[in-house]
Amino acid sequence: QKLEDQVEATRVTDNHPYWSVDHQAFVPAGELRAGETNIGGAVQQGINALAGAHARSRAPRVVVVMTDGHHHTGKDPKSVASKAQQHGVVIFTVTYSAESDEELMESVADSGSGTHFHAESASDLREVFPLIADKLAVLSAP
Repeated sequence: QKLEDQVEATRVTDNHPYWSVDHQAFVPAGELRAGETNIGGAVQQGINALAGAHARSRAPRVVVVMTDGHHHTGKDPKSVASKAQQHGVVIFTVTYSAESDEELMESVADSGSGTHFHAESASDLREVFPLIADKLAVLSAP
């Protein structure tokens, strides 16, 4: 059975001490194809989750996009990232592998007022997330 025939509405919930995502992602059967990465759509989903009606008001509004940077379908990720500022959302990008499109993802991070990181190895990747955490604003209790 093809992957696109298996995809249906999914409820996604992730409760982590530092972030929480609670939204519904709907991918109609037949619309998902291998190799058709929609980076702009993913960024838009992140913005919607962070700036929507159910967003936590005091949570840092940060989207971290981890990808090889090869955008194939959907909205232009640079265009979507530039709109993140209107909602107070910052976009960080992380690429991996020698074949990644670092130039595109650097421009996405720049458009989203964030920073781009590249990881060649697993140890490089482990170093990226503390660097991103250091850039986040620390919120204090009222």
